[in-house]
Amino acid sequence: RVAQAAIANLRPATMELGGKSSLIIFDDAELDKAVEWVMFGAFWTNGQICSSTSRILIHERVADAFYAKLKARAQSINIGDPLQPGCRMGPVVSAAQYERVRGYVQIGLDEGATLLTGGRRPPSRPRGHYLEPTVFVNVAPHMRLWKEEIFGPVLSGTVRTLPRCACSWACRMRRVKHVSFRPGSIPVSQAQLFLD
Repeated sequence: RVAQAAIANLRPATMELGGKSSLIIFDDAELDKAVEWVMFGAFWTNGQICSSTSRILIHERVADAFYAKLKARAQSINIGDPLQPGCRMGPVVSAAQYERVRGYVQIGLDEGATLLTGGRRPPSRPRGHYLEPTVFVNVAPHMRLWKEEIFGPVLSGTVRTLPRCACSWACRMRRVKHVSFRPGSIPVSQAQLFLD
């Protein structure tokens, strides 16, 4: 309706329609770096940003090691008042959003995803709209956690057999193109790759 109204009045309009961005962790990834990029992508601004990378696909050969590192890192985040030094994650924006995100945590459990860590109020924060960084694993593509934009600190992971290849830049680009789903840009090892 917004686009129709803009067209009818010959007004320029830009629409942000949300998203559900993914990160892919191949079997030759530097896992410590991958964990940091996942943490940044999923939990920066508490996942309350349209470009949040709230889904991860992990190669089956590195999944256990990756998940162990990710769990430890998520549990180490300093949650608190964002105006205080050392705080790395504050509250979600409102009581309504807090309840919405908690609802998605319950949906994930009800649909059979496995809660790796988080999903609750931090014990150190009895008041406010605080939620621990939440990581679900064994999330299937049909689940709402995988398909719907949550707009909160919730990350969904799944394990896949991904194409195997040497670590060369050209080979990585072929791998990325092989598993891509019509994207406009893909971050690859901190770079942006634009595909047609």
